Amino acid sequence: MSFEIFARRALLGSAAFVALAASPAPAQTAAQPAAQAGAEAEAAAQPPAPEATGAADDQGQDTATTDIVVTARRVEESLQRVPASVSAFNARALDRIQATDTTGLQGAVPNLNIVQGRGSSNATNIFIRGIGQPDALQTFDPAVGVYVDDVYYSRIRGTQLDLLDLERIEVLRGPQGTLYGKNTIGGALKLISRRPGKDFRANGTIAIGSYDQLEVKTALSGPIAPGVSAGFAVMKSMRDGFVKDEVLDRRYNDKDTTAVRGSLALDPASNIRIDLTGDWTQDHGALNVGQPLNSLTTLFGRPLLALPLNPDPEDYDFKGRTTPGLPNSTRLKHRGLALNAAIDLSDAITLRSITGLRKLDTEDYIDIDATQLETGDVFVDVNQKQFSQELQLVAKIGRFSGVAGLYFMKEDVGSHQEAYADDLIGSGITFMRTVDDDLTTRSKAAFVNGSYEIVDGVRLSGGIRFTREKKSYDRTTSTFSNFAPFRGTFVFAPDPYTWKDTSPMASIDWQATRDVMLYARFAKGFKSGGFDMRGDVILTPNTVNGYDPETVDSYEIGLKGALDRLTFAAASSPEM
Repeated sequence: MSFEIFARRALLGSAAFVALAASPAPAQTAAQPAAQAGAEAEAAAQPPAPEATGAADDQGQDTATTDIVVTARRVEESLQRVPASVSAFNARALDRIQATDTTGLQGAVPNLNIVQGRGSSNATNIFIRGIGQPDALQTFDPAVGVYVDDVYYSRIRGTQLDLLDLERIEVLRGPQGTLYGKNTIGGALKLISRRPGKDFRANGTIAIGSYDQLEVKTALSGPIAPGVSAGFAVMKSMRDGFVKDEVLDRRYNDKDTTAVRGSLALDPASNIRIDLTGDWTQDHGALNVGQPLNSLTTLFGRPLLALPLNPDPEDYDFKGRTTPGLPNSTRLKHRGLALNAAIDLSDAITLRSITGLRKLDTEDYIDIDATQLETGDVFVDVNQKQFSQELQLVAKIGRFSGVAGLYFMKEDVGSHQEAYADDLIGSGITFMRTVDDDLTTRSKAAFVNGSYEIVDGVRLSGGIRFTREKKSYDRTTSTFSNFAPFRGTFVFAPDPYTWKDTSPMASIDWQATRDVMLYARFAKGFKSGGFDMRGDVILTPNTVNGYDPETVDSYEIGLKGALDRLTFAAASSPEM
């Protein structure tokens, strides 16, 4: 059972054009002691943002009095008429909460828990209403979908995205499938780039802070020919590490990120819109180190390193030890293209195509025991690429509005992993394990969602999604040691698996008064099964046949309204 309530008080002020601004450092925290950067604040020339938090009116002001038009259900409607839990942030709102990457939404959205993933600075753990996926292992799919310009990101690695020249961020809570590309059981996080317009724009920000933080962002956009506009944005963010190994004279938990985004907007005719965006991100940092909490022993129980029992986190001095002789670094390259095209077939019907191509390469060293010993240090090298295509037919005819769509995605993920454990066995016995694996996923789906106003103020909505997902997997595990019995090679190549699912959605809403709406909603979410890369034929034979799919049945009742300068929304949602 989850319960969420959100209210927003209007903040008045004039729109600000940011040419070049510096932002002071906020209060530090243990997890992120650096200053947070400001974001540019003008968004009035863009399409309406779907949701409540921080939408801008015609003067770029944050206000609760303006009727906010949203497209959370793929058609334009007032926010207060959307029978679902949705939150959104435009550039001004992101600046107000000092969010510089996706984890900056933590604490700003009801029932959203979003933090940096364990062991890697480029992964994000996202939980909505308690549903999420904390493991970045490439054979585990995320429970909350991340979309950039409507293109689905299939890994949680590479999702700790710096917020560069965005129009808005949307957070949809609960299962998604009858409206969006990939079926997810927890919800969706959507990032929408700013579309270049007919007027020239230029903005930039500079942030400086503790630990020699320096973050510079700049963006330019404007027309380059009749019916053609282009935009370009770049960011450089650096910060020294705040955890130090004084013996090796190394600092960890730092940041060194470079990001570039380009966009091209074409309007060849009054009824045709084409948007092409490309992005490239590189992250070169040291590994992430935490506070060691447990005493270490060998595999057979002989003490290796004694640590205080139940250490107080308040006593952590951000000093530690790491394994010598390893690079102790984290590397990421993430790039992609997205092509969005829409054609208005009539005043009531629009055909839309969303094409995505992405590639992700990461090399992470992870010091699992956070000591100088080798009891479980690992190196993870992941190479991922994906192609996705989605077609939508959107209609708004009289009292009816809806969308029908087809979705396809093909993903290939290969990895090489090394685990170093020369101190694990003891008695001078060395040990290293390597894993080389490949996963191929093909996902196909068809979905439809519609809403009809049966009488004035009362609407019935329904949708259904048909999903077919096939996965092929193989793995080779090798062990190396100066003790012969611990050496070997093991091959795991199960038969491909195919899962099918039908996921419905139904809702009813009633506009009780001009300012108050009540609704009830049911939705089913589906996440396919897969293979456990850590499974072992001998030690865990039940993992040989993979793991089963997950489904979520979500029941939600909610209330939305507005009183004077206060808008509010409340929802209760048990999920099974």
